[in-house]
Amino acid sequence: MQRGVFLWARLVVRSLLNGIGHRANPRDLRKRLDRIPKGLDELFDSIFDSIDPEDRPLSDKLFLIAIKGIGKWEEPCDAMTFSRLEDLDDPNFPQNRPMRPQSQSEINEHIMRMPYLLDRFSKGLIEIKPQPKHTTEDHNEFHYRIEFYHRTVYEYIVGARQREMEIRNPGFDALASALRLAVANIKFLNLPDFQERPDYKEWTKSRDL
Repeated sequence: MQRGVFLWARLVVRSLLNGIGHRANPRDLRKRLDRIPKGLDELFDSIFDSIDPEDRPLSDKLFLIAIKGIGKWEEPCDAMTFSRLEDLDDPNFPQNRPMRPQSQSEINEHIMRMPYLLDRFSKGLIEIKPQPKHTTEDHNEFHYRIEFYHRTVYEYIVGARQREMEIRNPGFDALASALRLAVANIKFLNLPDFQERPDYKEWTKSRDL
């Protein structure tokens, strides 16, 4: 119960800070505070229902893929996977894209768009975070991760919203879509950068490569 109260407070503060960022005056902030539901699930409902109906198809796909990936293994996903979410509308993606490493400017562009896309499609219920050891100025495919704002958000989505999203998207295969995005990551991988990863070095060392 106490954890739920703290989470509710964090979400409320974030909402008010967003209002300040949009230059809301004190009177508008007070109205916003008065409109905020007092229960955590009701607050989640309010946030989820505030997603623009025009964005709902991609929003549903984002949540359904996140449930399969982040939720199932309780591990964050790298941000580049979700940066190509809009490409899923093309049934031939990523097979119809040439295999080539992304330039640093392309990587930067993808990563810098992610906060905007996540705010648009999830209203902050899913967020982007830097990896703990991210210290370089340039963005990197593996420097950022995507995760649910809180474990309670995942439980809410699965318990209260997953079924309706599946009904709205008959035939959508979240796991297959996640694999398509993963294949795209491989096709566009910056290999020199990838080869500097500690896990890659350990993998090659263990195989005498």
